Amino acid sequence: MSELTDTTIQSLRDARAKGSITNLLKAAGITVASNLTSYDLEATAKNLFTVLTPLLKELPTEKGKGGDATHWKAVTAVNTTKQSIGVSEGNRNAFISITTKAYTAAYKEVGMDSFVTFAADEAAEGFDDVKDVNYYTMLSSLLIEEEAEIFGGNTSIALGTCGTPTLSDNTADGGTIPETTTLKVYCVALTPDGLRKGPSIGDNTYYKAVTGDVLFMSYTRTNADGSTDVIAGFNGQISAVASITTDTDGNNAHTVSASVTPVVGAVAYAWLVGPTTGAGALFYGISSVANIKIQDAVGAGTTAANNAGLASDLSQDDLIYDGLLSLINGAAQGDGDTSSGAYRNVLANGTPGTGTPLTGNGAAGVNEIETAFKHFWTRYRLSPDKIWVNAQQMLDITNLVLPSGGSSLVRFNVDPHDATRMIQAGVAGGLVIGSYLNKFGAAIQGQGNTTGRLIPIVIHPNCPPGTMVFTTYKLPYPLPKVPNLIQFKTRRDYYGLDYPVVSRKWTYGTYRSGVLQSYAPFSLGLITNIASTN
Repeated sequence: MSELTDTTIQSLRDARAKGSITNLLKAAGITVASNLTSYDLEATAKNLFTVLTPLLKELPTEKGKGGDATHWKAVTAVNTTKQSIGVSEGNRNAFISITTKAYTAAYKEVGMDSFVTFAADEAAEGFDDVKDVNYYTMLSSLLIEEEAEIFGGNTSIALGTCGTPTLSDNTADGGTIPETTTLKVYCVALTPDGLRKGPSIGDNTYYKAVTGDVLFMSYTRTNADGSTDVIAGFNGQISAVASITTDTDGNNAHTVSASVTPVVGAVAYAWLVGPTTGAGALFYGISSVANIKIQDAVGAGTTAANNAGLASDLSQDDLIYDGLLSLINGAAQGDGDTSSGAYRNVLANGTPGTGTPLTGNGAAGVNEIETAFKHFWTRYRLSPDKIWVNAQQMLDITNLVLPSGGSSLVRFNVDPHDATRMIQAGVAGGLVIGSYLNKFGAAIQGQGNTTGRLIPIVIHPNCPPGTMVFTTYKLPYPLPKVPNLIQFKTRRDYYGLDYPVVSRKWTYGTYRSGVLQSYAPFSLGLITNIASTN
């Protein structure tokens, strides 16, 4: 210690002789700016993303028995010739006739892949286990995408070529298009994935494009193993061009209204507008109904679309299974239903730019929901178990059922055994319709006509604006040998793979093999092409 002290003292004397001490003294004191600070980092990374999977959680799962598809056969109708039961003395009745149908649902493989480099693992020491982070984020990504495909996946329904738009010109809707302007208008029908992965319209009926927004179209994906897959399932084929020239009337406040015939399987429509045809057309916006108002000058705030990617129907994704919407649209025959099909109600286009919204019936109800409930009871003696909606339709239903506050319809439920809650109970704003009374549900439950059945109305994260879906999980009568009306059938349930290390990183994959299966498509339904009331 004495040698160290002597050495240190001699060093200070040498530094002072050279003037170094004087320079150091000029920076006397320590502040935060000296950077001699701790780094307050909370251990482990926070997961700030949502994993909302209501259908994955509530749909039952059944294990399959190999093969490339699951197959089943069903007797769909009995006594189809409507034979009377009366028989004459000593004689027999005529033979009855039945209807049978064979079903097939092909298994699809889904999965997500990721990796962790050696350097990332080493650098995270003392902070987080990045391998665990990798597993969790990879599985979460798979669950999020699975939920979306269970609701809206499409492998069987071709949207085809969208119909040629019908155009009209007026000066009463606040437009800014000059007189004597020629517009070339196209329309493209979008699948749920095409809407979800492209420019979102949010919770409104219409979306106006801004610079940088483009449609999400088919592409070739390079996979982790070097293979490639063509990813499609986003849009149908672009329509033929429709042309209109605004009137020469000295008015520069024109609006052009456009509409097309609703397309089976479509949940939204992309509109392209240009002063020229073909590649000169610009992406104008998206509507959740089959009509739109074009209110401003062509090219204002838009981005040129890759029209070449719209020249063919790429609405089917061969790598995915059909979701609820495709099961419903595939079972239904046009609007309404068939004797064995799902319920499907496409609202009329109405006034372009306005559309047809849900309507109140003047008795705290919604006409379109009442019509659907009546259909399910009249045709099949059943009641749906749940109504899935977009956030916008939840607001629309609430505003129709509770007009001007609806104070006379408000009921408060207080637990008489919870004294604390009774004391704290108060009136809260922001009423919402969380369930809907099915008047025909009472008959289904064998309770006569004195009461009904409350059907939950649930916002689904992947339900497109302008669409409502009815699902049924149980019937009030037995269907022999049908364990679940709708289920996910797996050839192999969730499994993970750790691949051999061939470079300085670990690679992983999480996969599942299965298909969404509906034994009773007649128990499903939808209402679509709904315009917002707000």
